[in-house]
Amino acid sequence: MDQNRSVSATFSLNSYALTLLAGSGGTVTGEGNFSHGILTAISATPDSGYSFNGWAGEGVSDPSSASTTVLMDQNHSVSATFSLNSYELTLLAGAGGSVAGEGNFSHGTLAPISATPNSGYVFLRWEGDHISDPDEPSTTVTINQALNLTAVFETQPIGTNLLITSSSPSEGGTTSGGGSYPSSENGQISASPSAGYSFTGWSGDGVNDPSSISTTVLMSQDRNLTANFAINSYTLALNASTGGDVNGSGLFDYGSNSPISASPSAGYSFTGWSGEGVSDPSSTSTTVLMSQDRNVTANFAINSYTLALNASAGGAVNGSGLFDYGSNSPIHASPSTGYSFTGWSGEGVANPFSASTTALMSEDRNLTANFDLNSYTLTIQDHTGGSITASGGVYQYGTQVNLFAVPNQGYSFIRWTDAEVSNPSTLSTIVEMTEDRNVSALFELKSHSLSLDASEGGSVSGSGQFDYGSTQPIYATPSTGYSFSGWSGEGASDSSSPSTTVMMSEDHSLTANFVLNLHTLTINHHQGGSITASEGAYQYGTQVKLLAIPLPGYSFSQWKGEGITNPDTLSTTVEMIDDRNISALFELNTYILTIDASEGGFVSGSGQFDYGNTVSILATPNTGYSFSGWNGEGASDPSSASTTVLMSEDRNLTATFALQQLSTLPETENLGDGWYSAWFGFFLQTESGWCFHHELQWIYPLAHENDGVWFWTTNLGWLWTDSSPWGQSQCWSESLQSWLYFQADHRQGSSFISYQSEEVIPLQ
Repeated sequence: MDQNRSVSATFSLNSYALTLLAGSGGTVTGEGNFSHGILTAISATPDSGYSFNGWAGEGVSDPSSASTTVLMDQNHSVSATFSLNSYELTLLAGAGGSVAGEGNFSHGTLAPISATPNSGYVFLRWEGDHISDPDEPSTTVTINQALNLTAVFETQPIGTNLLITSSSPSEGGTTSGGGSYPSSENGQISASPSAGYSFTGWSGDGVNDPSSISTTVLMSQDRNLTANFAINSYTLALNASTGGDVNGSGLFDYGSNSPISASPSAGYSFTGWSGEGVSDPSSTSTTVLMSQDRNVTANFAINSYTLALNASAGGAVNGSGLFDYGSNSPIHASPSTGYSFTGWSGEGVANPFSASTTALMSEDRNLTANFDLNSYTLTIQDHTGGSITASGGVYQYGTQVNLFAVPNQGYSFIRWTDAEVSNPSTLSTIVEMTEDRNVSALFELKSHSLSLDASEGGSVSGSGQFDYGSTQPIYATPSTGYSFSGWSGEGASDSSSPSTTVMMSEDHSLTANFVLNLHTLTINHHQGGSITASEGAYQYGTQVKLLAIPLPGYSFSQWKGEGITNPDTLSTTVEMIDDRNISALFELNTYILTIDASEGGFVSGSGQFDYGNTVSILATPNTGYSFSGWNGEGASDPSSASTTVLMSEDRNLTATFALQQLSTLPETENLGDGWYSAWFGFFLQTESGWCFHHELQWIYPLAHENDGVWFWTTNLGWLWTDSSPWGQSQCWSESLQSWLYFQADHRQGSSFISYQSEEVIPLQ
């Protein structure tokens, strides 16, 4: 209490956990975390065929109501229990027999029933609801309400034998196949075990396979057979969470309610069973319905205890709270400024003399931390450059001691080393004794500032604050593309050197100056084109434009030289960060000459040729054809079969040919309607190429450019003549290899005479 104090305590409302458990046959809702004093709603909903029995656990407003409330004044674990409904089964027998199986059964039970006919009667059918097989005397009925069933019998037909089937035990299953059969037949019988039972075999005479669930029986006489069943056994496995033990595991008959129990360990509490079939999940001792294998777990929760911490004057504590049984809860005592911790009072502390220790939580604990006021020592230290006027010694907490620093000649006072002095930067100050103090005054030799600047194009190093009389190195570093040109300002030992020194007898301010470098561009010219760019000197970093102009017939290939932005484009740039030597490369173009021929001849001269070449081309007509001309650009003489092509670009030429008909012979006169007159005589020219000659009759002629004519006749094949031999009525036979004389005779028929064999050969 060194001044007026106003202290407030803050509190928070506790919250508690509500855990809800449901036994077999229903579900629950409403669990969660709730504030202290809340009346929270809970509800239980039974499954079909079940009824709500009640709530078990503390704090429930109405344990018998399915919808009620719980007062949340602590953690609560509440469980709802349900019971399976039961219904009455009534069986009636008509005239001629009896029935068995009636009674009171749980909801969902598949109850076995049987009808036994009297002597001279046979079973006919069951009448009523929910019967599995109404036509079988031994069957089952599903119990989900009260039921009244009737067995109907009729007189046994003459000449038949009666087959009666039953089950042992009756609840173990049902049979089918009973009735009246002719004595010569085999009756089909089968057994169906009830839930929780297994078929073990048939008892009685005449059964074909007593171990088969479905077999036949020889009906040579009345038969009374029994299907035998054995109850199944199921495994009950019990588990325990940390904090307890269980017992009751084992092998149990179907439908039995096996007892189980849970025992919590020291410091733990039982919280409930988890798993199917448990009668009361919230009870440590309950039963499990063994209708199948079961796996049930007992759950335990560790107990919690309250740790209350107190502090004497001079400190504070932390670590209070609610903690699990057996835990070693950390506790801490914090002395106030000027106080020391002296020890803990109370049971369960691991180390009573340690401010930070633990408390064993085996029960509720109440502990107190004790504190005493401190005394502190002031130590005065001297440093080079000055002295201190003050008295060292022991002082009570809070005492204020005066301090004065006296610097030596040539030194300056800097500050006090103890940050808790009233003003660390003044020569005269005070220090408050709130802890041990080790006080010294710092002095320093006077210093001067060295300020360095740089013009554009570089940087400097060496600036700073330095002791009087020291020699300091300074450096100027040009940026890429720049050069150092000198220092401006006073104090540099060598103003022209980028690396020099400055004597620190006073403050100095220097500037390093830099200039941008120049680089030379050299242009080399090559065959095939030119370059548009200016040679000369350029400042560092300049982007010089380059343009390559190829001559006609040439193409730009690429740029050679360093620094070119894109060496493969006609227009690009070169960056002048060094001397550059640039060349543009050009290539002579080559072009493709494609020569084609129309029908009637062939060509030569195609290929790939350099720009400017003059290439010879030739068109050769086939026999009976003549050259007509060249189609396409570039032929020197398009009408000449042998000419040249100038290769200034890709060329595509086609030679055309025309069929040589008789009508194309020199000095041929057109008489009209397809008739012509020539040295070869009068003839009719047709589009098919055939001609009707006034003397030779039908021929197929092929005219030649040298005025010669080959013509084909049906009798002699190919014959040749021209204007000279034909003027003497002569022609050459290809097949006879002989000259022939043509003799025209319109009355007896024209003929040829061979000069070689003197044979007379008719025209047709």
